[in-house]
Amino acid sequence: AGGFAPAPASSGSAGGGGGGGGGRILVEAGDLSAFDQSLITASGGGLLPTADVHAATGGAGTVYILAGATAGDLVIDNAGRQQDEPRTLLEGEDGESIPLRSLRVSGGGALITGANLDLEAAEDPLVLDGGELRAPGLSLSGARRLLLRDATLVLADFRPLSGSFSEIEAVGSTIDSGSDLETGVLSLTSSRLVTAGRLTALRLLIQDSELTVPESVAGTFHALLIDVGQTALIDATSRIDLVARGFVGGFGPGNSSPSGETVGGFSGDPGSGGSHAGRGGFGPGSGPSQLDYGFFDDATRPGSGGSASAGVIEPEPGRIYGGNGGGLFSLTARALVLDGVIDVSGAGTEHPELFDTGLSGAGAGGGVLIDVDSLAGSGSFIAAGGSARGSLLGGRGGAGGGGRIVLRSRDRSGFSGRFEAGGGGIAPGPAPATAHGAAGTVFQKLANSTAGELLVPGNGTPLRDYRTGLRSIAGGLIVLDRLAVRGGAFAESQQEMRVLLPDTEQPNVFTVEGGLRAPALEVGELQLFEVRDGELDIEQLSSTVTVSAWTVQDSRWILRQPLIATTLNLLGASTLTVPEPTSEKTWTLDLDIIGVLLIDNQSRVDLAGKGSVGGHRGGNSGALGQTADHQVPDASGRSGGSHGGLGGYQGDGPGLGTTSPAVFDDFRRPRRPGGGGSGRLGTLEEGYNGGGLVRLRTGTLSLFGVIDVQGEGRQLATPSRPGGAGAGGGVLIDVGTLLGGGEVDADGGASDSTVGSGAGGGGRIAIYFADRSGFTGSVHAFGGDVLPALFRPESVGGAGTVFHQAETQSHGDLLVDNAGRAQSLPRTRLRPVGSGVIQALTPQTLLGDGVFPVSDTRLEGQWVVLAGRTGDPFRIVTNTATVLVTDPADGDMTVIAAPGETFQGAIVLDNLVVTGSGGFDTRGDLVIIATGSMQVSDGGILVAPPVVEW
Repeated sequence: AGGFAPAPASSGSAGGGGGGGGGRILVEAGDLSAFDQSLITASGGGLLPTADVHAATGGAGTVYILAGATAGDLVIDNAGRQQDEPRTLLEGEDGESIPLRSLRVSGGGALITGANLDLEAAEDPLVLDGGELRAPGLSLSGARRLLLRDATLVLADFRPLSGSFSEIEAVGSTIDSGSDLETGVLSLTSSRLVTAGRLTALRLLIQDSELTVPESVAGTFHALLIDVGQTALIDATSRIDLVARGFVGGFGPGNSSPSGETVGGFSGDPGSGGSHAGRGGFGPGSGPSQLDYGFFDDATRPGSGGSASAGVIEPEPGRIYGGNGGGLFSLTARALVLDGVIDVSGAGTEHPELFDTGLSGAGAGGGVLIDVDSLAGSGSFIAAGGSARGSLLGGRGGAGGGGRIVLRSRDRSGFSGRFEAGGGGIAPGPAPATAHGAAGTVFQKLANSTAGELLVPGNGTPLRDYRTGLRSIAGGLIVLDRLAVRGGAFAESQQEMRVLLPDTEQPNVFTVEGGLRAPALEVGELQLFEVRDGELDIEQLSSTVTVSAWTVQDSRWILRQPLIATTLNLLGASTLTVPEPTSEKTWTLDLDIIGVLLIDNQSRVDLAGKGSVGGHRGGNSGALGQTADHQVPDASGRSGGSHGGLGGYQGDGPGLGTTSPAVFDDFRRPRRPGGGGSGRLGTLEEGYNGGGLVRLRTGTLSLFGVIDVQGEGRQLATPSRPGGAGAGGGVLIDVGTLLGGGEVDADGGASDSTVGSGAGGGGRIAIYFADRSGFTGSVHAFGGDVLPALFRPESVGGAGTVFHQAETQSHGDLLVDNAGRAQSLPRTRLRPVGSGVIQALTPQTLLGDGVFPVSDTRLEGQWVVLAGRTGDPFRIVTNTATVLVTDPADGDMTVIAAPGETFQGAIVLDNLVVTGSGGFDTRGDLVIIATGSMQVSDGGILVAPPVVEW
């Protein structure tokens, strides 16, 4: 019959091809129950002799059977003859509806129509059995079942598939729909479902199948949103595949920009990887990638696209230069059994069919949000950044950052699978850490828990740069049951954090395998806190109890507060330090280790350059470097900083001079960092920073590495400056047993001899000990030299002071050593007590007739002798500008002298050594050697009144 029933209008072929197209058959009857309807055929012609040439196969015709109803049954069957494209056409305008009772497309039949199809039958209204249907829209209003076998259903232009189904079953088939889909049971076996709408089902059964969404276009991505009332089952051969279904890469579909698409637009330097939870990497000569975004506890965004390589003006046809980001997947269900894979990774070298560019950035991992009562299975959740391709010549793009995975459940005890949200790498490698993508986040929360567990999984390469952002959608304090930073990830939170419980695998142990930075971190009761292959940078670190032990392995710890612990081990190439100084604040490293402090031979306590700031450094608006308590000293331009020894100077000239800052601090109990060097006055020239301050109390110090408080200068790996060098800092050690062959270094910084600026003075070191017989290392506070080497004695820094006191000694030993660096005058000094006449006297106070120094530590630790009685000195514990206060343990001063008699300052020691061109000027105070001896050798100079030996 010609035309389309029920009102045929013309005859002729309904399909085309090498074989003839099938015709049209209309059957109208009141009753067809006694007739075999399979004998009614209108298949298209094939080739004879038989050949498998799909392009030559004719399209099936139509068989329309109307049996006592207002709408009939349409059958399109091509007798098993496959076509390369649909060749059976139903006429109809876009938006028009064609009513049918049922539709069956089988035997290789392929129907395409521009009209919506309304199917009314309750039983099997649509059967696709080896057939294909393409329509703008499809309604199965009374259907209880939709069956597809070896078939394809494409709803063109992504129009709705509607109806209330009890079951959709697809076997060996493809469904491509852009609509919301609601059904009772959705069963996919060896099938593929592509949907751009929300999927709602009572049960979801996926076996050897794939679920995905349409490809992204700039400005449009499709999230896969699934709601399941009971159980979602994804078997081991199935996958939710949203790889590269997020934001598009540079020059991707619809993107005319070389920058990758991200939240709010397009950004990223050439060749940089896309970002999400972790920022993307970047290649040689490229700048940083996009910013990280989103919340670790609420995944609502896909991953960003990578950017095209530098120099690309237009993309090659069909080629994506930047990798697309991973998509967004959300599932709610009563139960999820996952033995397969849920993958929202960014496009990278892991998927060469999606990303085969050598110098462009890969895509970032997307987002996964799972909300279920129970989770079981052994499958995988993946939101990894794509890896970038490296060339043999060193060219490469940046890898994509990791995405975000969020799992909320009541019970996950039956799940033994894995979570992967690492940043991408470089293939082939190796490549610098900057090229790698930063880690994403994995957050799991049980319904009955007060908090949740957060994992930041790196890819095994320590990034040494904080490129994973930790933010909570709730804002404020982040409270977690557990926090795990692994694989070299470096995570940063702008919010304060509290971790309630230790690691699940190691009870009472908190381990950071990477970097963690936050304004505050509070941890629960711990036996051990470990930092491995990374960094710890917490502004305020606290615990409900004292952490027993700390281990820092191949890592850096920036400490801002006193630390109390049983043991502290610095292992491998580890560094313990403090933040960079400013003009308003310097940080002291204050350790109270009850048991053992171990600093192994590659590790260091490093506060070099962490003292008072130099000229125009750290917020200092002036050219003069700061001295004790952030004061500006009386000094000349380009003078070195002072501490235990005076800094050197350059000499006369505009903005220069011969005045060095004054010395300061208590040589017996150092409490100040080193002074900063100065730039040329009247210019913006910078000086170097002084060394920092370390206070350390421990039962046993096993020192095989270095405690370094050097002043900054040419000897350190800092930008060369023409200004003066910084002074050495301060070290105070109170130890039971001192072991090892390491080093304590409080040297002044070296200056630039080509300019002639002053080197820094040496710092102050004091060590109190019970036993140091097992120590074979070195302790020094040399004044800074000039580099390159040149004889400029006026520029050399003065030696600092090194003080040792055994618990069996009463007064201790003082060493002044300048390592053979000759000075133009003795520059090692203490603030002098001076001499005068007693105006008034009590047992512990003396009113003098002069002015005593009152800055920083005043005259603490020095002595005063009354009426020439050198055998009865009194130790000064504090003073004002006119009054000295002495230690009651030294007795009653009124027994020794009376007002009108004289007083004189003194330095009381067991032994004194001045050597190595050190120059010690006591400024008129006595030197009293109590039990030992005085030695001046090897170019040493002592300027003092006659030395008194008891």
